[in-house]
Amino acid sequence: MIKLKNILLETNIVNDNIKDINVNYIQVDTNFQNMTLQKQGVLDEFFLEEVIGDIEAHIDDSNLTDDSGNPAFDITRLVSDLKFDCEIKIDNSEIDLTITFDVNGDILDVDIDDESIAEKYGITTETIMSHLESKGI
Repeated sequence: MIKLKNILLETNIVNDNIKDINVNYIQVDTNFQNMTLQKQGVLDEFFLEEVIGDIEAHIDDSNLTDDSGNPAFDITRLVSDLKFDCEIKIDNSEIDLTITFDVNGDILDVDIDDESIAEKYGITTETIMSHLESKGI
């Protein structure tokens, strides 16, 4: 997937219609539960780092230890990628999309839900990838 990211970014496709990509929530699965983080904000490298830190902290808090500091139960761990439910607002329109990251913050997939609206404004997977690169992701 990193090769795909590099190829897309080499073309440096820019779309001025994308001002911000707003995150509505994040979904991630551990070996014990499906989690939805109700964390909203503008997707940039700092937001992504904060989310990954929050998930790591939650997992650490979930790992109970005995008196000697050894795990008391099965260690909680991630079993899925991080799925960010996002939107791009343009004029009176809203483009819904899902951006999937691995646990290191590398982009695995961009899925545009509202293809017809995105097409109207010239927004493609490539322009979204280019925008994310400009935000340090």
